[in-house]
Amino acid sequence: LVCVNMAFQDKRCAACNKLMGADASSSGLQAIGQAWHKDCFRCKNCNTKIFSFAKFFEEDGRPLCVACNNATAPNCGACKKPCIGDHIKSQGLDWHKECFRCSGCKKEFGQEGFFEDEGKLWHLECFK
Repeated sequence: LVCVNMAFQDKRCAACNKLMGADASSSGLQAIGQAWHKDCFRCKNCNTKIFSFAKFFEEDGRPLCVACNNATAPNCGACKKPCIGDHIKSQGLDWHKECFRCSGCKKEFGQEGFFEDEGKLWHLECFK
């Protein structure tokens, strides 16, 4: 996200499609490879204004606030918290990399593989 206080003379806002430089006092920002009026940079789901310094996500070329991203993110099969960013998909569930461990010894799974029993993942030698 790059914040700029200048007119984007020949660019149009990605949200409202109005020329960025139409109002000389306006400032804009560059995000997701597009120009935006600061007031137009809003979450695609809840329409909350996203400030230039705030963390946001991108979905279909539009900004997504943290709250909406967390609400739509799948929950981890172990800790039940949202899986945001890179994570593992296995056994029909999503897992944080740090949660994808044996329920017995708590070590990561390697070449030996694992199996699932009642929602918990196990090394064969750890299952009792």
